[in-house]
Amino acid sequence: SEFVTDYPLLRILETRWDSFEARNAISYIHLAGDSPVVPRASMTVEANTVEAMVLDRLTKLGWTYIHGPSLERSTSEVLLESVLTGALIRLNPDIAAQPERADEVIYKLRAVISGVLGGGLVGANEELMSWINGGLVMPFGPNNEHVTIKLIDFDPAELEANSFIVSNQVTFKAGPEKRFDVVGFVN
Repeated sequence: SEFVTDYPLLRILETRWDSFEARNAISYIHLAGDSPVVPRASMTVEANTVEAMVLDRLTKLGWTYIHGPSLERSTSEVLLESVLTGALIRLNPDIAAQPERADEVIYKLRAVISGVLGGGLVGANEELMSWINGGLVMPFGPNNEHVTIKLIDFDPAELEANSFIVSNQVTFKAGPEKRFDVVGFVN
């Protein structure tokens, strides 16, 4: 087992990004020991080193790695719809009974996400977080009764019901194209 206390405590004094070399030079001091004089130290971290460390850590924790360009999505889509559809069916008996209902949920999620592009970032984030935390209800029960829709199963005993995917070099285009070093997808 690893613990936070196993790592040295550092105080970062300065960072300098060299975009030509794709490196970050970091000056720091150790915040441990009994010496009143703490020497300044430095290190250089290459951009892909941090990316590789995050990917390695998450895959060791059970996340599935998929290289960004290999994801089943277009660059204008935020959701992994085939993965999300499977999760909605697994986590929601009322959707499992009629799998086409997953499309209705995804349609509503897309509407929230497109609200960000219309200038409502804070409102869209609040609505999405409410849904993630169990605030999404749909008329999928008997006699069109509204039932709560699970997007993620937070029960520690049921975490394996979720899909955890980590990707690197994920491109998104809604206006100027953006490329993200590491992106985690849950369901």
